[in-house]
Amino acid sequence: MNLHFGIRRTCFVGIYLGLALPSFASAADTASELAAKLRAKQSGSMFVRIRMEIGSGEKQTLQIQIKSRVSDAGGDIVYQILFPKERKGESVLLHRFGHKFSGTLFTLPNNLRSVGSAEMK
Repeated sequence: MNLHFGIRRTCFVGIYLGLALPSFASAADTASELAAKLRAKQSGSMFVRIRMEIGSGEKQTLQIQIKSRVSDAGGDIVYQILFPKERKGESVLLHRFGHKFSGTLFTLPNNLRSVGSAEMK
């Protein structure tokens, strides 16, 4: 498995949980209660900073800033790496308009790459 793909997939899972848990989860919530709260918070704007440790043994630590603006018609979400220093500024912009998705991956130094729907699965 490609290391960056594994990290990206882990990041998206962590980000999804990071968006949901700090704002309204408690230890007493069941899985179904947490899922209901996530469905209720699918519109509006959010700003989140998370810290993730990836792997076992020698762990890799990432700090990620997430900004989102979501409505019924569409939405934009930006995931930006803040730490480690050598990856600072790497970003993914995901855009949804109706049922169509697009994205852009920004890597240093100044490289932009479009992300297709097939890569977002």
